[in-house]
Amino acid sequence: MKRFLIIASIAIAVLLVIALCLPFLINVDRFRPEIETKLSAVLGRTVHIGKIDASLFSGGAAASDIAIGDDPAFSGAPFLQASSVQIGLKWIPLIFSREIKVTGIAIVKPEITLLKNGAGKWNYSSLGNKSAQKTPAGSGPAPDFSVDKFEVRDGKVKIGDVSGKTVRHEQAFDKVNFLARNISMHSAMPFTLSAATPGGGSLDVEGQAGPLDATDTSRTPLDAKISLEHADLGAAGMFDPSSGLGGTVDFDSKIKSDGHKVHTEGKAKANNLRLVKGGSPSRQAVNLDYVSDGDLESQLATINTTLHVGGSQANAGGTINSHGESAIAHLKITGKNMAVNDVEGLLPAVGVVLPQGASLQGGVVNLNLTAEGPLDRLVIAGPADITDTHLNGYNLNSKLGSIGALAGLLNATLIE
Repeated sequence: MKRFLIIASIAIAVLLVIALCLPFLINVDRFRPEIETKLSAVLGRTVHIGKIDASLFSGGAAASDIAIGDDPAFSGAPFLQASSVQIGLKWIPLIFSREIKVTGIAIVKPEITLLKNGAGKWNYSSLGNKSAQKTPAGSGPAPDFSVDKFEVRDGKVKIGDVSGKTVRHEQAFDKVNFLARNISMHSAMPFTLSAATPGGGSLDVEGQAGPLDATDTSRTPLDAKISLEHADLGAAGMFDPSSGLGGTVDFDSKIKSDGHKVHTEGKAKANNLRLVKGGSPSRQAVNLDYVSDGDLESQLATINTTLHVGGSQANAGGTINSHGESAIAHLKITGKNMAVNDVEGLLPAVGVVLPQGASLQGGVVNLNLTAEGPLDRLVIAGPADITDTHLNGYNLNSKLGSIGALAGLLNATLIE
């Protein structure tokens, strides 16, 4: 037993010496041009990696920085840049045959920019596009690529629209963490994503994506669950600030796409809604259930929504066209015999303010409206009928003085 312990101690000491000396014995940085070339070929973008140092304790190597170029049709700035990247390596092939076998990549605190142009195309669509890939002369087709694990740690993602080279309506997501496993050009990969949304909310996504579409990455099949908590509509930057839209939304959804058609369904709850410029936060929450089916080529989706306000409900359905700089809606909104007491709390959101101390009691609301135009500048038209409700707490008689007395007006006013 004693002899065994001595041998084990010697073996451990040898391993420690190897671990300490390995960075000096193997110049991993010599493989940097090869790694950059392979990644550039796979992504179809220029990839720059800083000096690479080996570290057995971390399971591989670390590079001082990384930058991935953007699609030149969108921007001359990097698509992704970070000051640190960790690369997992298989040591045996590296030591004995000088062959690079990457097991994992972790990019630390990157900044990623996602841009959408006026035609509805995204700058990440051409990532991995075989028609865009450039390989050295005589090297043959772009190499296949697989890795056990890919991570983004504590990143920042900026999302915006681009007109020419001008970025507009940009919103930023912080604390972005992404983990994908079993990444390959030919199979689906499970992944998780979390992020902090503008205004203090949070986003969580879990599912699987793939196989990657070889011509348009945005058409990659997807099956995922999405959870959004306390998303601030005003802080998100999705709408024109002059529209007056605001409030917070909690959202749970399922999305499934085969790369051509996409189906989504879910539930949402909106609090403190403001729907028009000059409106005040609503006192009543709105819950909704929705189902949507869309076409990724035309970017046209049909949507059917049921809105619940108190014990009443309304229905909204129609189409939303996302092909262009702004999503354009063509919707019909109907509500039958909705209790006035249920919807009164929404009046401030549309700029309707009752006299101080006044309230509506009893009666029903019937809606038959159309909503047309950009989502943040909808033009709503049609009849909204309110019947048999009383305006309590407002003495119209006192406002009209003797004229009211002659007319015999009461303290409560009946509205038809």
